[in-house]
Amino acid sequence: MVFLSVGAPRWKQRALYDAVKDAAAATGVVRLARLSIYDHVEGVRLEDFLRGLAVVTAEALYSFVAARSSAALA
Repeated sequence: MVFLSVGAPRWKQRALYDAVKDAAAATGVVRLARLSIYDHVEGVRLEDFLRGLAVVTAEALYSFVAARSSAALA
């Protein structure tokens, strides 16, 4: 990773923290699942589910998170 003099310090810090988390997940120290509010589960945006605007089954949500987790990659 190269952090030049341009750019806000906070995004540089966040990028570094994300890289550390990804490295820890790659070694199996922690389980990590990266999710986005723009992801879809059963055709429902995750943001809508989190805000209580839509419903998804627990099984579908569990499968989605499990597929995204670092343990699934191992």
